[in-house]
Amino acid sequence: MKRVIVSLLALAALFSCSRKVTVIIPVNPDEVKFTASVETYTTKATDSAFEDGDKVSIAAGNPINETTVGTISGTEISIEEPIYWTKDQTASTTFVAVYQAGGVAEPSANLSYDLLKGGRHDYAAHNLFMVAARTAAPRTQVNLKFKHPFAKVGFVIHNQLDEAISKVEIKGVVMDARLDIKEEKVVLGTTTKTFEPVKLADDSYAAVIMPQTATMSVVVTAASGTTYTFEQQAGFVYAPGTAYSTEITVDKKSSGPVAFEFTVVPWSSGGSLDYELDKDISHE
Repeated sequence: MKRVIVSLLALAALFSCSRKVTVIIPVNPDEVKFTASVETYTTKATDSAFEDGDKVSIAAGNPINETTVGTISGTEISIEEPIYWTKDQTASTTFVAVYQAGGVAEPSANLSYDLLKGGRHDYAAHNLFMVAARTAAPRTQVNLKFKHPFAKVGFVIHNQLDEAISKVEIKGVVMDARLDIKEEKVVLGTTTKTFEPVKLADDSYAAVIMPQTATMSVVVTAASGTTYTFEQQAGFVYAPGTAYSTEITVDKKSSGPVAFEFTVVPWSSGGSLDYELDKDISHE
């Protein structure tokens, strides 16, 4: 009986001690830590550009050469599969990241992107698409600042005709390109397209286009089939991360190409522009 009592007392003492033990899991200093921010314009209805739960894809260059996906929470990025600085790394690494609304984009420094993929202009997705690039020294925090790589155009069309407008088309702009995110370059395709912008309201239309130098035309078709053409000045520069707006009046006097001009506006309500056009915008 004494042996049983002693054993029970020893077991109780063991459990009593175990409750006082604190386990500390050390932080791996080699794990890469990320934060996220957006160029000064606002991209969503919220005050902060990202919403908690948004996902971004990240690719690390040499010598790490790994990819991962992160989830936004405030300004922090929580990584699903951690990536690490290499052992004894002294050289800096360039990281690129992509945000694509409603999904996770391919984590790559070079992306082929078609704004008319499948013949459809997904304005909502293109309007929120952003990329980031950052070169960081080993074991320092990687602060990713996301920017819009595209340009955006908006039209308010005042119909002074005695009939409805049946169709609006944009002509003369290239809609596909290769995005070199690391070098912040846009290498355009070679073919201009004709497509319909998205109708946002009864008289309001918008489209996201590749940054480029182009002569854009807007063709308005009335219900009777009569067309009215409006043309932007030749060689106009559509800069990355920049939004443009114009108003067009369609009446029976609108014969022949009628000139129109764009005004630079914030990318979205509440945003402001702060993007220098120092990128290489070129054709292939």
